[in-house]
Amino acid sequence: MILPSGSSQLLAVSQSEQPSLTYKLCLSDGRVIGQVDGVEAVKQFVNKQLRTERFAHEIYTGRIGNSIYTSDIESAVEEALLIDERIVAIENMTSRQIKDEVELKFTVVTNIGRFEEEVTFNV
Repeated sequence: MILPSGSSQLLAVSQSEQPSLTYKLCLSDGRVIGQVDGVEAVKQFVNKQLRTERFAHEIYTGRIGNSIYTSDIESAVEEALLIDERIVAIENMTSRQIKDEVELKFTVVTNIGRFEEEVTFNV
């Protein structure tokens, strides 16, 4: 067996941060209405990620969506959101159950700022 000869030097490849510019979604009528960037893009990601059930739609990979409907709701929310490299932490999460709904309030800490989020799930 003959092996190729050549340089034994390896090139270091650095991983760069992906841009956050994305399409702005109007959830009320299902249309794309421009573009969004920065903290607003992260807010849109949080909203979309928490509204999408993981593995329920073939168009999305296993990284998109959440497992809220099958596991502990607070850890499922953290797992779903921390996939995005812009999100550094989820803090101050509180939950309140009212009949068949759970209301979550938490702070999303990103590399470009922080914001409060509130979401309600049917359980």
